[in-house]
Amino acid sequence: MIARAGRRAGVRRGGRIRFTAWTSALVRVSVLLPGCHRASPPPVRLTFAPSGLDGGGFVNVVAYDPSGSGVVLAGGDVSGIQRSTDFGRTWAPANTGVAGLAQLKVASLLFSPRVAGEVYAAVGDEGRAGGLLVSTDDGRSWSLRSDVPRFSGGNNEGTPLPPRHPRSTGTLLAADPTRDLLYAATFHDGVMRSNDDGRSWTTLGLTDSYLRGLALNAADPDVLYVAAFDDAVYRTAAASSTGTLARLDGSPRDAEELTIVGNGLYAAAGRQGLLESPDGGSTWRSLLGGDQLGGSDWEAIAGYEACGRPILYAGAAGGGMDSIVRSTDGGSTWSSLVGDRSGIRVAEGGSGGPRWWLASQPGFLLGGSTYSASQIAVDTRPPPSGACLRSRLLIAGRSGVWGSSDSGSTWYPMVRGMAVTIVHAVAVDPNSPNDVFAAAADWGLLSSMNGGASVVARPLGGSGFALSVDAEAGGRTLIVGVGSPEVNAAGEILTSSGPVGRRWVRAGLNGAAGGRVLAVAERRISNRPVLLAAVDGQGVWRKAGDGAWSEVNAGALPIAQGAGGVSFAWPTASSVYLYDRQTGLWRSGDAGATWTKVWSKPSPPSFTGWMAADPSVGSRLFVSIGDDGLYRLDGADSGTVDGGQIRSQRIGSFAHPGPVTVDAAGVVLAAELAERSPADLRVSRDGGDAWRSVANATYRSWAVFPLALTTSPNGDVFIAMDGDGLLIGHPAG
Repeated sequence: MIARAGRRAGVRRGGRIRFTAWTSALVRVSVLLPGCHRASPPPVRLTFAPSGLDGGGFVNVVAYDPSGSGVVLAGGDVSGIQRSTDFGRTWAPANTGVAGLAQLKVASLLFSPRVAGEVYAAVGDEGRAGGLLVSTDDGRSWSLRSDVPRFSGGNNEGTPLPPRHPRSTGTLLAADPTRDLLYAATFHDGVMRSNDDGRSWTTLGLTDSYLRGLALNAADPDVLYVAAFDDAVYRTAAASSTGTLARLDGSPRDAEELTIVGNGLYAAAGRQGLLESPDGGSTWRSLLGGDQLGGSDWEAIAGYEACGRPILYAGAAGGGMDSIVRSTDGGSTWSSLVGDRSGIRVAEGGSGGPRWWLASQPGFLLGGSTYSASQIAVDTRPPPSGACLRSRLLIAGRSGVWGSSDSGSTWYPMVRGMAVTIVHAVAVDPNSPNDVFAAAADWGLLSSMNGGASVVARPLGGSGFALSVDAEAGGRTLIVGVGSPEVNAAGEILTSSGPVGRRWVRAGLNGAAGGRVLAVAERRISNRPVLLAAVDGQGVWRKAGDGAWSEVNAGALPIAQGAGGVSFAWPTASSVYLYDRQTGLWRSGDAGATWTKVWSKPSPPSFTGWMAADPSVGSRLFVSIGDDGLYRLDGADSGTVDGGQIRSQRIGSFAHPGPVTVDAAGVVLAAELAERSPADLRVSRDGGDAWRSVANATYRSWAVFPLALTTSPNGDVFIAMDGDGLLIGHPAG
């Protein structure tokens, strides 16, 4: 459920299609209504901090710094790179220098065995874009060293590969410990070698294969093994020269991960189980079948030598309480490390940490019914004196990273500060600014009653795409748009009044339209609620009071978008606006009953396109067009841009504008996406004529691709992230 996928025709997160609803403008409607507080303008400076939305998303890979410094890096499927300096107890996003969505999909991580502080990251989306990122400061910041070797850190829809899991992630990079040679098992472009630290590359072979694993023999670094999907394991004994690869007959055809421990070559081979070759791949023996110990798909294997024998760890998807196993005799016998549920704790980061918000859903805990292990990392330091087992282990997979500091007896969710959840929309109750709500992929609604410091998941039977808070009557009603995470179906609007999430009422949209709800808007007209819904591929729908739903704008959202932005703004009782990434800007002067196209300007790049209204000047709009600029439209309540009556003025210097929001005082906040320039957050107090950056290093390492912005009456700024959870900007000074 929380397996994240790559963006391809809108597919992401466990093969589920993500259609973003840009709804922060809708939330701002409520700050103007009777009984509501006026928002405080954002300060000149903000300090940024994570919310309590720790973990939750899929983490593909995890790696210890071999020096034993305590630095650990983790790579997500859509969240980029997370960094810890205390062996995984606490984390922070480390995406400074990362640019574009493909670079947020991390397929492999490797610390250099020769150069202290140098780390490599293999990134990409189904072999498109991405490449090799390199850090020279122990993972704090990154730069693209080469875009030649390309990888796939997410799902693989539309290919011969399994669309979701197991993915093309794991050990895909290897470095010669004695020479300046680096090897890469790319997504579909073959095995490559670099002799200049990743700047240029030579292809060694297997260009038509989907590659899944790589193992370099440190004792003889001319020997390299590669696993090819639905094929075999290949070997070369001349990796540094000709690199000629030979197919190993009898090797597993579904090897997902390879590792060398002592004289043995070990493979985690999906449903074929765990296998070993004691003679360099000539012969193979089964160690653990795919149907043994409950494991269905073995995806991860790691190990080391101690006490004169191999110590092995393996992880599976679908294995439940037998999904993490260990062998202390080279694979002859195995035991589960998570079968004793008393050893699965729910304090974040270890004993004494806060209770994890996902603890209420045991299926997502380590060894739970839906758990999937993706990679296992064992601390490189030797075992304690007299012991054979190393103390520290980390496992990357579904819902984050789990860790043990006692050789696997006790496990904790190592996710504190690790923001790896997709948040589509965020809203603040204007009458109670500590009450914060987020529409999130997989989880439906997330709520916080303490300003985002801690969260509670409130599942709604689908992914949350759109969100609004109605506080007109002095009370509070939540309006959430949901839909299926996999197909364009099961769209619905749910409302809840009174205690948060105590009782949900279905608005009945699914019986009329049925597609995902990408944006919602609600306002009371003549003392009865009017609901508007932007439905994927099915236009705009309207419901007044207890009446039936009717389609009121078939020109917008004419086909399933696959990827992009849709947003409503409703600044006055009569005028409501819709921006649709594919068809442009629309206006209704009769509370959504009829619609006129105002501006035929789309936002072509996927996952872009935002719009917000200035509540202090109801006829002023701000429209963010991807890879184009940020525009201001004055007098938007009559005439059209296309007809020449409304002027569209490009403002600021936004090359890749992101979400935009305007508070009750007319203060504008706009994000700059991290494409070919650093992520930025800018504020304007004069309608967009002059701008000041309020971003700092924390923001730039975190906010590669924000999805929504909103402000609270106490001056806090909430930034919803595409893969990195919820970031909070607090007033400074």
